[in-house]
Amino acid sequence: METEAVETNKDQQAAIEALAAERAEQIIEERTAALKRKNDELLAEKKAKQREAEEAQQMAKLEAEEKAKKENDYQQLFESQKSEADLCGEKLKK
Repeated sequence: METEAVETNKDQQAAIEALAAERAEQIIEERTAALKRKNDELLAEKKAKQREAEEAQQMAKLEAEEKAKKENDYQQLFESQKSEADLCGEKLKK
């Protein structure tokens, strides 16, 4: 009789451990998925901010060029084009 009780306890213990392991895996998967979603959200937000910054920089550059054209400031236009060409060259090197 005692042997059956010990075997039943071992079986119950094994079942409990299996359920605990399954639940732990489930929790890990849920948390990992949540972290991935948050990471994707933050990356999208970062890209949007970078895009906005680039657009603002481009607008400022265009405004400065327009102002230089109106004022016939060809030196400023030349320097602006030269710096843009330098940046393009650096990007191509990478």
